[in-house]
Amino acid sequence: MQAENPDGVPPYMVSRVKLLNAPVNHLFGNTDLMLVDVRAVDSPITGQLGGDLAISGSRLTRSPVDVFFASADIEDSTLIQSHVSTTAQGEVRIDSSRLDGKGKSALGYVSETSITITDSVVKNYAQPISGFWGGVTLTGNTFTGMPGGVLGNISSNIGSAGVSYISGNSFTRSGVVLRGNVPMVVENNTFTRNEAGVVFTRGEPLPGDPPPTAEGSRATGNVFARNAGTGIESQLPGLEVGDNLAHHNGGYGIFAPAAVDLGGNVAYRNGLGQCVGVACTAR
Repeated sequence: MQAENPDGVPPYMVSRVKLLNAPVNHLFGNTDLMLVDVRAVDSPITGQLGGDLAISGSRLTRSPVDVFFASADIEDSTLIQSHVSTTAQGEVRIDSSRLDGKGKSALGYVSETSITITDSVVKNYAQPISGFWGGVTLTGNTFTGMPGGVLGNISSNIGSAGVSYISGNSFTRSGVVLRGNVPMVVENNTFTRNEAGVVFTRGEPLPGDPPPTAEGSRATGNVFARNAGTGIESQLPGLEVGDNLAHHNGGYGIFAPAAVDLGGNVAYRNGLGQCVGVACTAR
């Protein structure tokens, strides 16, 4: 965790306390608010207008973390029914943590900034990460039991679209796992027993804009196995697809009729067919 700000101002620190119905609001901060070994129940934690948060070794139950023009770093912590959200010129970064939505809460919301989750276990969130004009980075995580998927629609119609980077994750027993209206780079992930793997979409263009494409998006090195629907799906021209393995899915292995074929794709025993738009070998 950050020990002090670049200007040398030490952080505020709260440690080894229990919070019950005790909201925390760090406002206009010129230094971090550090929460260490905190047990929070029904206590929303908010950082606003430069009030950055650093949370470690803590357990948050029904205690969402929301930042507005501020950032939040969460590591080695447990979040129960606690969503995260970030809006404008800040971000949320979660590392080496456990998140359980208990089937009730949304995972996260992103607006004009980004959410990063790394080396964490995430399960049972009722709704995926969603929002507009934002990006998501997911690296080395395990996601399971997400009926609404992990990444939902993020509008790309306002300003410059963000980009989502999805790498080295395992996704099981969830809905349509990734459905992004912004460019997505999806590499070296495993998708097993979900409703579907990844759907590349873009929002409706604004008046006078050209038709949407998959520019900036690619799917490489992924494994799609025993999903109810299709592994990779896209109707957009320009999606780069290569070195994916898709087998025993209920839909197509890969359905991307206007894709850029990078080669190396393998598909077999998929219910509706193997590959459309790219060449696939059987084994």
